[in-house]
Amino acid sequence: MGKASLKNHRGFTMIELMVVLTILSIVMMAIYSVYRTHQRTAYTQDEVVEVQQNLRLGMGSITRDVRMAGFLIPYSTTPAPTPVISAIVNNNAGIAQPLPAPDNVNSDAVTITTASATDTVARIAQPPAGAKLYVDDPIAVDTFTIGDVVTIIRPGNRFQPAGAGIYSIGAKSKADPSITLAPSPSGIIIAGDLIVKTGTGGIGNYPNTITYCLGPSTLPAPNGCGNGVTTCPVGQLCLMRIFNLGQADMDSQPIAQNMAGLQISYLLDDGTEAPINTAIPADLSTIRAVRVTLIGQTITTAKLSDDGSKQRRLESIIMMRNR
Repeated sequence: MGKASLKNHRGFTMIELMVVLTILSIVMMAIYSVYRTHQRTAYTQDEVVEVQQNLRLGMGSITRDVRMAGFLIPYSTTPAPTPVISAIVNNNAGIAQPLPAPDNVNSDAVTITTASATDTVARIAQPPAGAKLYVDDPIAVDTFTIGDVVTIIRPGNRFQPAGAGIYSIGAKSKADPSITLAPSPSGIIIAGDLIVKTGTGGIGNYPNTITYCLGPSTLPAPNGCGNGVTTCPVGQLCLMRIFNLGQADMDSQPIAQNMAGLQISYLLDDGTEAPINTAIPADLSTIRAVRVTLIGQTITTAKLSDDGSKQRRLESIIMMRNR
């Protein structure tokens, strides 16, 4: 009876334990593999969503500015977007950490001309009383800041009235509503003329220019795209919006990151399209629309994908309003 009881309570053999552990290890490895795959996919998709959001932000900014190309610019001045033919266009060497193609090696740059880069305008309601100009909308007063640089433009012909120059805003009031300029305007100003913001900090250029390109580039201005900008993540290309490129009041800001390409082409009045990477049309007045293509790519999660960086593309045709 004692020997029979011992046989009924014996444990597992070493071989049985090894088999169980092997099966358990295979199951755990499979579960971990599935977990890692889902984790990598989730991280990658998060950045893909970020890329898509950046493309929409970038396209929205370009669309607003291209639609305002030629805003309050004299008809003798071409308002159509003009490509910047310079080292900005082919400047991979200027990028601190070059990215896989397509990058800014084949990317375009475009400069548009407008009276005000911020579209800040107020309409004069009556002839001025010295330096004080009464405007027809108190809300418009809030769009200006004391110290802003402005000019006066007559909208009928888009010219500055005779004698009009560049002024600074010395005071403003919503109660009147009014804007006081310094020095006192010397030109003949009439009701309907416009006060147009052209700059800040005592520096004003008329007209303003807005340049879009991919950067930042380490080349100095005027060829560098966002030279000196440190808010674009290292190793990435950002869509740069440059105010008055090469001027004393030049300012560069990154609009969107995770960029890989910017392409511009032109739709003409005769129904044809000037192809990408070709010279601009000889007659810029025939441009009726601009086709903009933005390419974005994942950067931080590129190593998590078996096929490397994932790219997304956004394209839009933007009509010219102020030809």
